[in-house]
Amino acid sequence: MHSDFTFFCEAFRRRPEEAEGGEAFINPGIFAADLAAFVAEGLTRAGYRVGAPVVEDWGIALDIVHDGGFRLMVGCHSDDFQKPVQHRVFLDPTRPFIRRWFKRIDTRPATEPLSAALEALIRARADITGIEAQSL
Repeated sequence: MHSDFTFFCEAFRRRPEEAEGGEAFINPGIFAADLAAFVAEGLTRAGYRVGAPVVEDWGIALDIVHDGGFRLMVGCHSDDFQKPVQHRVFLDPTRPFIRRWFKRIDTRPATEPLSAALEALIRARADITGIEAQSL
C-alpha cells in the first residue's frame, strides 16, 4: 500500500485567495485548494464520503467519513518553492495498526482501498507526470 504520492501537474495552481494576504493563505509557498478539490471530487465519484476541506499550516486536510473508529484523512499540499511546482497527496494514518484506549485497531480495511483509489485517480489524469508513490 502506498501512503504518499508526489507528482507534477500544471493544472493545479495557486488561487488568488491563496496569495499572501488572501483569505485562504496557508503559508509562504504553500497552497492546495485546486489539488484538494480534484482529490475530493475524484474520491466522491469513487464512492467515498469526503468532509469539508480543513486548512492546515502544511496544506489542506480532507477527512474521509468511515466506520473504522479512527480519523482517516487525505492531505493535499502544493509547494511552489520548487520549480516546477511539486504536489503531494498523502494518507493518515500510514501505519497498519493504531492504538486507541488500549485497543489495537487495524487501519488496513480503510486505508488500503483508499490508497488504491487515490493512486488510480492520480494515474488516470494524463497531465500528471513524475508520479512517485511511497509507503511511509
